[in-house]
Amino acid sequence: MRGYHVARKAGWDYHGLPVELAVEKELGFSGKKDIEDYGIAEFNAKCRESVTRHTDAFAELTTRMGYWVDLDDAYRTMDPSYIESVWWSLKQIFDKDLLVQDHRVAPGVPAAAPASRTTSWRRATRRSSTPRSTSASR
Repeated sequence: MRGYHVARKAGWDYHGLPVELAVEKELGFSGKKDIEDYGIAEFNAKCRESVTRHTDAFAELTTRMGYWVDLDDAYRTMDPSYIESVWWSLKQIFDKDLLVQDHRVAPGVPAAAPASRTTSWRRATRRSSTPRSTSASR
């Protein structure tokens, strides 16, 4: 409203536990050992292939909903350029002493512990009925 242009760029969030669990199920795996035997690099490649399988359907749905974004130049959270931009941003915050070391309980999924996986704590935290204390984080 003040004459500035803000790009409406589409984005695809490809990181996360749901993708890894779906690929494990697709491959008939039952745990970490199966992934390690298959090969972590190969498993990661299979996850990347899996998430791009339905991009066209999501793009069509986005268009049908009338959600006005640039689908031709969408960012993908699994691309190195996106990951590097996140690390760059984090370094900027660190260099300005705005990053604080703290302790947090991050819930995990015991059955989902392959070497390539990180905890999808954000989703689990939202579902938690346990109140969070703000005094411990300050």
